[in-house]
Amino acid sequence: MNPLNPRNETLLFQFDMTWALATYHLPRLNEQNMFWEPSPHAWTIRQGADGLWRPDFAETEPIPLPTPTAAWVLWQIRWWWTGALQAAEGKPLPGVHEVEPFGTAAMAEKEIAALAQTWRHKLQTADLDVKVQHLWAEPTPLWQTAAWLNAELMKNVSEVGNLITLFEAR
Repeated sequence: MNPLNPRNETLLFQFDMTWALATYHLPRLNEQNMFWEPSPHAWTIRQGADGLWRPDFAETEPIPLPTPTAAWVLWQIRWWWTGALQAAEGKPLPGVHEVEPFGTAAMAEKEIAALAQTWRHKLQTADLDVKVQHLWAEPTPLWQTAAWLNAELMKNVSEVGNLITLFEAR
């Protein structure tokens, strides 16, 4: 393999550090802690009569903010990560209901691991200066989306870990 440029190396280091935390927390998931609602005002995912899972969501965040379940945070990870990967390929971002939530802990762990493998490869091989349309009004370099996603993933993995720990401490 050719040596990576320092920007790719930095983003890989940041991602690998975050992924190490994910590999600690994700195996601790089960359906009980994943769907546990930590407050009466919680956002989660719900299975509809059609069998599809859908996230609680509002275009304008309510005040006070709902407390998310681990299931909701895991869906958010999948949604943001899918969007970042699609942006890196020049594709439009998926809508809220275009990325199905995980119905089981095993599915979440498996699918998030697959996203991690794809993301790691992207960080190793991508031209990080290419402009992508992601969350910002104007196209920005892929390195900016990558740095944002790594930080968002770190926050989300920490949230999942905290929710599991709080569930276990009840």
